[in-house]
Amino acid sequence: MINVQQQTSSAHVGIHDALPPLDTAQVVGLLNVAGDSALNCVQRSTVFQRMGDGTLPFAGRAAYLEQHWEGLRILRSSLSTPGLAVDTVSLASLCSGLSGATDQFSGALDRAHATARWRDRHVTMPSMLQFRRHIAELQDNGNAIGLVAHAYLRLLISRACPAPGVGGHDLEALQSAVAAVVRDEEALELLSEELSVALLLLMQHGADVCRAYHERDAESSCAVTVSTIRRALR
Repeated sequence: MINVQQQTSSAHVGIHDALPPLDTAQVVGLLNVAGDSALNCVQRSTVFQRMGDGTLPFAGRAAYLEQHWEGLRILRSSLSTPGLAVDTVSLASLCSGLSGATDQFSGALDRAHATARWRDRHVTMPSMLQFRRHIAELQDNGNAIGLVAHAYLRLLISRACPAPGVGGHDLEALQSAVAAVVRDEEALELLSEELSVALLLLMQHGADVCRAYHERDAESSCAVTVSTIRRALR
C-alpha cells in the first residue's frame, strides 16, 4: 500500500511538473483587478470619509494607521519563516517593500504622537487579532501564496493611506514577486481567494476604528488636533 501511494504521489508530481507554466499576464491581470477594486472600496469607506471631513478624532486616525503598521510588521516577520516556498529574489522584493512601508508608518506615527512611546501601548482592534490568527495559520501551513497575497494588498493599500511621509512602492516589482510564486491555475485561484480575505480584514480595520471613535464636530476635531500639536511643540 505504501509503495502504491508513493508511486501515485510521484506520478502526480511528475504530471504537475509537466504542466505549462502559468502566463504571468494572468497573474498581473488578477492583481490589477483586485487592486483597483480594493483601492476603490477603501477610498469610499466610512473611515476615509471621516478622516477627510475631520469627524474622526486624532486618536482614531492614529489607531487606524497603527493597524496598518502592525499588519505590515506581522507580514514581514511571517515571510521570514525558514523553508517558505518563495524564491530568494521575490522574497527580498516583498520583504524590502514591507520593511520600507513599516518604517514609513513608524515615522508618521512618531511625528503624530510626538514620541515613540506609542509602540508600547498602540491600539489593537478586534480585526487585527483576527488578522494575526489568520496569518499564523498560513504560516503554520507553509502557505506562501496566502502570505504573499496579504503582503501585496496591504502594500498597495498603504499607498492610499492619508499618512504624511508614507509613499508608494514599485508596483511592477511587487507584481513580479507575486507572479513568481503563482505557478498554476490552482495557485491563481488560491491567490484570488486570499486577496479577497485580505481586503475583508482591511475593511474591518476601518469599521472597528469608526465604532471605537465616535463622530465629532469637524471644527472641534481640528481644534483638538491643533491643541495637541501645540502641546507637543512646547
